[in-house]
Amino acid sequence: MPHRLDFKVDMEIKDVLRLGERELKILHTPGHSPESICFYSPTDMFLISGDLVFEHSVGRTDLPFGNNQALRESIHQIALLETELLLPGHGRIIKGRANIKRNYEFIKEFYL
Repeated sequence: MPHRLDFKVDMEIKDVLRLGERELKILHTPGHSPESICFYSPTDMFLISGDLVFEHSVGRTDLPFGNNQALRESIHQIALLETELLLPGHGRIIKGRANIKRNYEFIKEFYL
């Protein structure tokens, strides 16, 4: 039985994070961890993917609470977004829609 961590919530963010005039959509993207999120700007077409996807790689699911099926579903969800800049939690930034699309195709072939 997994251990439950107790913590106090300082601020709850629902669907959108507002930073000045910029709004980032919050996407629930579990897999690497149960409560993983990504931040997406449809206006500026960038995605902060955290530990979900990287250049030619994906977040680990072999750690406690990781889930391969949830990771797959989350990657399929973000691959549908119009993204010109992919900002992963580690590694190289991926620029350009064609490069990002090629990265998702590589991930789907080798990891999903």
